[in-house]
Amino acid sequence: MILPHDANPEPDGIFGKDTFREPAYVLAELKARMGLMDFSAQYLQQPIPIEGNLIKRDWLKTYLVPPQPQPGDTYVISWDTAMKARPESAISVALAIRRNAM
Repeated sequence: MILPHDANPEPDGIFGKDTFREPAYVLAELKARMGLMDFSAQYLQQPIPIEGNLIKRDWLKTYLVPPQPQPGDTYVISWDTAMKARPESAISVALAIRRNAM
């Protein structure tokens, strides 16, 4: 059973009504201090491999001048848009990926 620290058990659930959990602001401070990898392992019970989960670091490259598109290349563009315009809200992000045909 994986029980992340920030799980919200029901009052009087399997943990009883006196279960203590740190407030969200304390968890946010711990996450900022520890870093995502250590926080995920310690408090969320889901360690993240250093090489990544779905996308491996060594798959990613940086270029000073982007390579020229080739026939047959595949493009994927994904958007994660913010729903509220408040300082504490998430930002909007776009990700564009090109997969070489070769």
